Amino acid sequence: MQKGERAAVNIANSVGMKRLQYPTKTFVLVEGKDDKKFFERYTDSASCHIIVAHGKPKVIEAVLELDKNGIRGVLGIVDADFTVLDQQESPTPNILETDLHDVECMMLASPALAHVLRELGDEKQMDAFKARAGLVLDHLLT
Repeated sequence: MQKGERAAVNIANSVGMKRLQYPTKTFVLVEGKDDKKFFERYTDSASCHIIVAHGKPKVIEAVLELDKNGIRGVLGIVDADFTVLDQQESPTPNILETDLHDVECMMLASPALAHVLRELGDEKQMDAFKARAGLVLDHLLT
């Protein structure tokens, strides 16, 4: 067993132990600290516990290990990255991928960017940028 696989097994074991302590909670494994901060805004801490797995492969391996051991109530959330281009499918229904490349792209595509620009941006500078380079979102995605 390699180092990354051991880490994933350790995460799975930790979740298994926490399952005994919190039998009704849902455990959500995410790739990194920023993902945890993002998803904490959209989950109920009384019923969900978010765990940072430190990387997409560890999230996937840990969820697969938990599936194999029959541990229920676990969900992994990973960045889609290039899986659409690579035509890869999730190895388990207990792993969800972001709609776009990653959480940051999802935030850019949401109304949040327009709200921030409207609130904090200088209207004249925004108009000048739009005339020169087009929409801010299109420019960022490019």
